[in-house]
Amino acid sequence: MRRNTLLSGELAELAAGTTQLVLDGLPAMPERTEQALLHAITGLPDGVRLALSSRWPVGCAASSWLTRMAPAQLRPAELSLTTDQVDELLKAEYGLTAPALAQRVHEVTAGWPALVRLVAETLVAEGVPTGPLLPAVTEPGGLVTGYVADLAPVTAGVCAVAGHPAAGPQLGRLVRTGLLTRIGTDPDTGPRVVPVIAAVAGHDRPPVTSRTLLRAATWYREHGPARAAAYTFRLGGDDAALAAVLDEHGDRMLAAGRPGAIAELIAGLPAPLRTRRLRLLGGDALRTAGDAAPHDQVDGRFIPPAHRATRPSDPTDGSPVGRSWPAGAPGRSA
Repeated sequence: MRRNTLLSGELAELAAGTTQLVLDGLPAMPERTEQALLHAITGLPDGVRLALSSRWPVGCAASSWLTRMAPAQLRPAELSLTTDQVDELLKAEYGLTAPALAQRVHEVTAGWPALVRLVAETLVAEGVPTGPLLPAVTEPGGLVTGYVADLAPVTAGVCAVAGHPAAGPQLGRLVRTGLLTRIGTDPDTGPRVVPVIAAVAGHDRPPVTSRTLLRAATWYREHGPARAAAYTFRLGGDDAALAAVLDEHGDRMLAAGRPGAIAELIAGLPAPLRTRRLRLLGGDALRTAGDAAPHDQVDGRFIPPAHRATRPSDPTDGSPVGRSWPAGAPGRSA
């Protein structure tokens, strides 16, 4: 809406003969314009309901008015769909009924309605992948169309060591807008960037350097959570530091959840770093995950069933077993 429309009192004319008025796409407004808008709103006829939509937060003048009027406020993050709503949408409008698909779509899109629909259209056109969902729906040139948000949880501290010391004040806004989300994360792995957004933003950009990843991993090790430190040391290629984190914090990490992911972290360590304590921890993780079947043994190393087909033909060659990244890793969910 033009500023002169607000200042000339034409808002009331727009509301004539209607019971609901929507002002969509309001820009960032200087204080004078904001005050003019609020003055115009107070002059609306009785019985007219008004909805304001803006990508920008309201300023000081509006904040005071909102406190007095106590209107219903919905921020972008609160408009996201639930898993049940995603399931209903996929089935009713796209005929997608694959088991657990709604949960997979919800985790990679954080329930953003536009992203859910784009992913659904991609799946209708390309089919539902049996493997990870995220790479299939974020291919360059696709409907949803590198720098991947490997770091999670995203905090002011980890942003600073990753080279963005001024990011702290912006994180609150990113959480409010839903760009940083806890959807699809465990209690100690969020917030993270919405996976679909991170993947698309990362096209044609260089990957995060090992140096940056290791600085972030060290920050996580010192400040927590330990699970983020373990994942990020793995991403950065420091197996010794990963083993040290697992040795010190493995029991608490196991108690916090994702036992299968912890088992894979341990299985992916080089043989010399897979100590007796870590092998026992890996066995506990597998039992907790529900895999109580006996495990093949190679020089005392446990091999989860998913990796038995790739066991080395020479058990003395020291080859690492199972270096696949766990599905629950930060920024890698699918």
